[in-house]
Amino acid sequence: MTSGSEHHEPSAHREPVAPPKGRPAPGSVTVDAPSIAVTGEVTDASAVFHSIPFATIPGPFRPSETIPRHTGPAEAKPAHDGTAGDKDATALTLWVPRGTRPGDDLPVVAYIHGGSYEEGSHEDERVDGAAYNERGVILASIGYRLKLEGFAQFHDDPEWHFRGTDDARNGLYWLARNIEAFGGDPTNITLMGQSAGGGAVLWLTRRDHLVPGVRRVIPISPAFPRVTAKKRKGKLRAAMGVPVTREHFTRRWEKNRGSFERGYRRYRLTHPLDVPVGPAPFDPGDLAELPRLVTVTHDEFHTLPAMRWLDSHRLGGPLFRPGAKAFALNPPARSYLDMLPDRDREARWVQLASDALVRRWAAQTLEEAPGRSWLLEWLGDGDTPAEHSGDLPHVFGKHPASGPILDIIAGFARGEEPGWERSAPGTGRKALGMSIVDGSTRELSDPLRSARLGFCPRPGTGR
Repeated sequence: MTSGSEHHEPSAHREPVAPPKGRPAPGSVTVDAPSIAVTGEVTDASAVFHSIPFATIPGPFRPSETIPRHTGPAEAKPAHDGTAGDKDATALTLWVPRGTRPGDDLPVVAYIHGGSYEEGSHEDERVDGAAYNERGVILASIGYRLKLEGFAQFHDDPEWHFRGTDDARNGLYWLARNIEAFGGDPTNITLMGQSAGGGAVLWLTRRDHLVPGVRRVIPISPAFPRVTAKKRKGKLRAAMGVPVTREHFTRRWEKNRGSFERGYRRYRLTHPLDVPVGPAPFDPGDLAELPRLVTVTHDEFHTLPAMRWLDSHRLGGPLFRPGAKAFALNPPARSYLDMLPDRDREARWVQLASDALVRRWAAQTLEEAPGRSWLLEWLGDGDTPAEHSGDLPHVFGKHPASGPILDIIAGFARGEEPGWERSAPGTGRKALGMSIVDGSTRELSDPLRSARLGFCPRPGTGR
């Protein structure tokens, strides 16, 4: 299989698949990659290599370090049993089409999980690469450190760098150095992530963060904190009861992990309407010029209990103005409501939360980031809303109607353009609407209007 319209010449040097060290278990395969020899399990469609270590972590609040190519004696090369996963490891899992060999140069999709930068794993049970393997694409799922280990920012941290996103960046470096041994093309990597992972993949395509070989990006319902770690430092210090330094956090962590976690829980309660940790501030103007396929769901936070309660009790009158201010809505509340279609006006609190927490970042990316961008919005119906994360069964081939989106993503990873008009101010902000029920599609015009006019912070975004 070729890599589509962005075909790359194969590298002249490829690592051979060496004979396994010892006798592998039935249904397993061993790949001798430049950094490590990895044994994985063989399924009907795939060879799956679980929880491969891609970096060393010298301390919970220290930057991770890449694992280099092994240059010592062959018998001293590290080996990893990837026939079972470890969800707590900072590692990556690979799904490779069964029978793939070095030199096949298959496109690679590298996925980063969501979870508000607080939870989740590269071994997310919702993620499966078999459907992509059937389409000739390798899938990698990359883990990273979460909560304060990944995103507390100290005075001596490099500007714009966070340990969590730098962990994932080291995972991409590992892929660039090793994926050829598994039959992948190290010069044709597509970054894809959902929710916090959608924010992470955008952050990793900043011009100062971009890893060679990353050619395009798919942010799915991307999320960022609205407020930077620097502005939250006082609240974090008060909640943790120690100065916000690497040394103080490390001592508290090592002395009493339970006390450290309780301090974090106190801190997160001070941010009930925002993501408590994560990379910020997000500026789409800092991004590299890459093709982007941005996706959102229409009813992102339909299930958010407080918002549903407010809507169900029709408390959208006098309460809505201070509530909208708490979400940092820019125009007057009445102007925002006038932007909403009738259906969404009846669920104004749910829509406000959806626009404020996710859809605004997608709108801002489409308006301000350099390069070609396309938008896909998942649509529900009265019985099945298109909720946050409700698209993941489609994205990973676990829904009966997942074929259309899988074909779109696999084609995009090969370098093909999606088959609808780009979304940008000069193109009418067109989008493809896709049913979360049956995968049917229809053309949309400016579906992020309320998020764009209500939350995009700059002049020139149509406000």
